[in-house]
Amino acid sequence: MKSEILCIGDIHLGRRSGKLPLEMADYEIDPAALTPTATWRAACRWAVENDVDAVLLAGDVVENAQDRFEAYGHLKWGVEKLLAAGIPVFAVAGNHDYDALPRLADQIPDFHLIGRDSRWEVLEEELKNGSRIKIGRAHV
Repeated sequence: MKSEILCIGDIHLGRRSGKLPLEMADYEIDPAALTPTATWRAACRWAVENDVDAVLLAGDVVENAQDRFEAYGHLKWGVEKLLAAGIPVFAVAGNHDYDALPRLADQIPDFHLIGRDSRWEVLEEELKNGSRIKIGRAHV
């Protein structure tokens, strides 16, 4: 059985782009549309519109601890939107996510954080279409 899983990694919510060309205004491009937050929100909307079977966050979802307050709200919004649409969300933490992803897992029980506290873990899950996925995380 075929499954569609949207994988998102290294999005670094909270990061700001410091080198956007001045000519962007000539092309009527809004710099806010080119941020990690805009990309995350667009990806969540796309996943819901296309009824993907699951979303996998593959590390470095937030930029750093200083950005966790701004980034966390956007992250939580997206995970809640996906779960409300019946799309399970799985995550493995990167080195930037040590605070945000465990906090999210504590607040949203249906959010699957794999390998919490740098432990080896393999999660097998049945998706809504009946297919099974297996996701593992090892500390390296």
